[in-house]
Amino acid sequence: SKNATSESFLEILRMQLAVISCGRNNSYGHPHVETLHRLRRENCNIMATTEYGAITIELQRKVKIYGFIKK
Repeated sequence: SKNATSESFLEILRMQLAVISCGRNNSYGHPHVETLHRLRRENCNIMATTEYGAITIELQRKVKIYGFIKK
């Protein structure tokens, strides 16, 4: 959502990846453009289900993250 991540919150976390679950053309307008801009300013990679389909995260010896739709 628009207010889900403040700049100070992102600065503290120093996230490398944001996984966003939302439907294409959803009635809430997610992900919000302002949120995406804040994530990009912090050099955070973004994976959204609107672009990748189902997103799988495997936690074993190495972390594997991939989308159902190949880009």
